[in-house]
Amino acid sequence: MAQGVQDVDLFTHVHKDTIPPLHYPPSWGLRKALLSVVFCIIAMVCCFMIEFDTKVDGLVRLMMLFYIGYLFVAYVTLGRPNPWLSRYKNYAELLKLLLSGVPLYFFGPHIVLQGLSALGTSLYFVIPFFVGLHFTYFDTSPTFQSLGCKVPLPSQWHLITWKEAIALLCSLGVVGLIVGYHVTLLVEHDWIHRLGLGYLASTAVVWVVSKTCQQTHYLHMHHYFLFLPLLPCMWFRTPVSTVSQALIFGVYVEGIAVWGMDPVLVAKASRRNIVKLE
Repeated sequence: MAQGVQDVDLFTHVHKDTIPPLHYPPSWGLRKALLSVVFCIIAMVCCFMIEFDTKVDGLVRLMMLFYIGYLFVAYVTLGRPNPWLSRYKNYAELLKLLLSGVPLYFFGPHIVLQGLSALGTSLYFVIPFFVGLHFTYFDTSPTFQSLGCKVPLPSQWHLITWKEAIALLCSLGVVGLIVGYHVTLLVEHDWIHRLGLGYLASTAVVWVVSKTCQQTHYLHMHHYFLFLPLLPCMWFRTPVSTVSQALIFGVYVEGIAVWGMDPVLVAKASRRNIVKLE
């Protein structure tokens, strides 16, 4: 269990401006399972209603999924009375999520969703998207919860236990299989060199920015952002690519719905108010 500034029990009391949200992590039950099915069916029905022959139908579907997914996590998973409100008691996080859907659409979904039938979208995107929305429940495991506190912060890597290391290696193994599959497609389409240069340039920019700001800020890869860098290598109309993107976007929406779209560069002075980083 993560320790707070005053060693408070995070599951029974949460100080103002601290993390995680009250009553976290949530428990799983039959009611939530049934509501998951209901929300998923609603999303599928919406996909059939949105099926029209234009260049924006994929974007409309993605925005619709972002909206329904946010409400699902807020209302069903977390039990918030007002599912439109964030844990900061504002509507800004939902608005930021919807606005982010426009640029993110062109990082992959514009290929896998454009031209995909409503049935195909339901099977290969909506269902795995809802699976990703359940990422929250990893925090019900003490091992994964502790690992989630340490992995985003390089300064905490030396504190990873052998049990957490095994869980991390297994998780990386699954991600590695998915990435390996897409690397073969990138090589086949002769995109590997250009994409590799793009990743190197992006990594260099992140490194320079983090070094420049290291006196006042530190880099924290929130889990809503953690898997987004994989999207550019999944620009293929294959079932694996479509399902992989859907899972990534499910985790993305879940992270923002639970925690908010917090900045990746965090002011060091703000750490005194933080109990647990996701």
